[in-house]
Amino acid sequence: MSMRTLLLLAACLGAVVAVEVDPKVQAKNVWLAAAKAGDAWTCLQLESWARTRKPAVRLGSILGESTLIGEPLFSFPKQIDHLADLGDRIVVVSGGRVHVHAVDGRPLQPAQPVPTGRHYVLGYDGNVLAVWGRDEQAFQLTVVRVADGERLVANSSPLGPGRSIGGGLAVAVADDGSAAAAQIEVEDPATGHVAYSTMLATAGVRAARTLELPARLFGLGRRGSWIIAGEAPNLTVVVGEARRKAVAAAVGPGMAACISEGAQLILPDGSYAALTGAPALGSEPGMVSVGGWLVMFSGHGAKVISQGDLLGDGPAVEAIQPPTLALWRWADLATDPAAKPVATLIGSLSVVGTHPAALWLWEGKRLDLLDLSGTEPRREEYLQAAVPIAWAASNLHCVKLYHDKGVKSLYGPDKAQLYVGQCNDVSVKRRDLALIEWRKEGHFSWSLVRLAADPALRKETHLDLTDQEQGIRVSYNAPDVVVARGERQWWRSTTFDGKVIETARDAGPTAVPPPRCPEWAWYAPMGRFWRDGVRVRAKADPLEADLLGNIELADAWRVGTSTILLEESGRVLVTGRKRGEWVDLPAVAPADRLALSGSTPVLAAGDDLRLVAAISPGPKLEAREGLGSLIDLPSGAWRIERRWRFTPPRSRQLEWDGERLGWYPLRLRSPESGGMLIVTPAVVIDLDPTAAKLFGR
Repeated sequence: MSMRTLLLLAACLGAVVAVEVDPKVQAKNVWLAAAKAGDAWTCLQLESWARTRKPAVRLGSILGESTLIGEPLFSFPKQIDHLADLGDRIVVVSGGRVHVHAVDGRPLQPAQPVPTGRHYVLGYDGNVLAVWGRDEQAFQLTVVRVADGERLVANSSPLGPGRSIGGGLAVAVADDGSAAAAQIEVEDPATGHVAYSTMLATAGVRAARTLELPARLFGLGRRGSWIIAGEAPNLTVVVGEARRKAVAAAVGPGMAACISEGAQLILPDGSYAALTGAPALGSEPGMVSVGGWLVMFSGHGAKVISQGDLLGDGPAVEAIQPPTLALWRWADLATDPAAKPVATLIGSLSVVGTHPAALWLWEGKRLDLLDLSGTEPRREEYLQAAVPIAWAASNLHCVKLYHDKGVKSLYGPDKAQLYVGQCNDVSVKRRDLALIEWRKEGHFSWSLVRLAADPALRKETHLDLTDQEQGIRVSYNAPDVVVARGERQWWRSTTFDGKVIETARDAGPTAVPPPRCPEWAWYAPMGRFWRDGVRVRAKADPLEADLLGNIELADAWRVGTSTILLEESGRVLVTGRKRGEWVDLPAVAPADRLALSGSTPVLAAGDDLRLVAAISPGPKLEAREGLGSLIDLPSGAWRIERRWRFTPPRSRQLEWDGERLGWYPLRLRSPESGGMLIVTPAVVIDLDPTAAKLFGR
């Protein structure tokens, strides 16, 4: 094998092979591989990462003399569809590509194409990705190897009346990619009853197998040797044609464990073996897979037989076992199914949501963090609460503790208490704000509370919402708004001071859509990161103070030496007089593009160019009428046409090569001066003509 081939393999597989590689060497190799493949975005991310190193890492420049507005590191040209923190790396699916990055943002391999779908699931260890979606003809289930994009499984199921893609956790994939399963919801049109049809696809087998299983897929063995479905404590374990019930389960590398007639291992071939060294079982036992570890919780009230004192004297008596945790390495069990636990601990547990592999353990007022990211468990005191702890959970960047009498408390990343109070629930909505909920005998009320280490600064504001059960969204950045959805499609919006802004219905002939409410991603993935539109952000970090670190663009233009950026919300940024300065013009109303009224740039909405506001000297935004008809921005010197065609000065016409690049821009713009503006949600590329062939064909 040639040295060049070895270098390319190191670039592509460095994310999944546990070898010590110099980050600088790896970055250069991945940059070369990405440049050769035409993966411009990965090159831009690497170049951005290289500039942050001290001393800076010297890489090539994929754009030549072109310039960037915005930050490509930790951002992507399309909405992020899936994010997973695997400890040593993060995996991101965006716009039909899978990206693998180090935790500092450095790409570890060129992006690989994957089908677009509704649900994405990584196998154990993150080496394979299952994609579950549909096209116009059929439901599609595909398994892709993350390192090189090779499709290991591809199968389909026909569409039909009442058949739809299952909800969350509707997909499972074997750790080696040899099988995948997905659920189809089947609704009876007469009764409205919903059942689940589970398709099991195996590599090299044309016909998928169909099983009737409860909703939610929990795990899948290699080549479908076993499958677990349902939700604890009502799980179904299927091996071949045999089924058994389980109250808890955890999935490891090709094998699983379950609590069913005792603690059992499910081996790769589907056979069972007793889990050696498991504690006695009480009520509500549990299992979880954390990092490379299998963790079993005994539950409460388990009875054991005492063997007397150390000298063997005294009768054997029945005693109550305290809540107990047992920990096995999955690697040990894969080698020897009879391996004993590495450690046994007293206490209860919950999974830490802000760490790639850790558990919360508590006793009295003390909360400990059990780090399971290595080959040995590491336990350390995390904080001392003010009152005894009944339960602990992660709430975005905070720790939420439950106490007696309905008291809840929140602690920030610096372990300072930010809130304490009696309520039914409290949930963090942004770094400085939480939503408080009260429920009593069918009555509901809500407040917002400012989070602060100083109790005197914890201002609480009652929200003027109707007394009924409803879903509530709270924006984490501008515009500051709360949107509550009640029954029968009614919604109500309030400001952060609790006052009602608007009430309307979002269905029927007089439907009014609710205002934009940019909230945290609809779910908080396990680990240190969360997805914010096209960006990956760390939960522990504050939002970027830099304006360009928070933009989500809709359009861009240049007038003379001034650059105009239009955000999706209608907010406008204009370059100031000083180098690097931006003037922030708050949104007048939502707009999605720039246009012209004569020679005056304006904000417009829709393909019919409805006027929203004019950009006047100052600069400032003015909502005014009487500007006459609007026209689209000119095609300019680059002669931009439909279907993403453009002609660089003194060159032939090119068409945007989305297949090679893996993405399309929001817009292409050709102002009077400079290069062509390639507008993406996070970055604007001011393209130099010499780099045009990189993007066109």
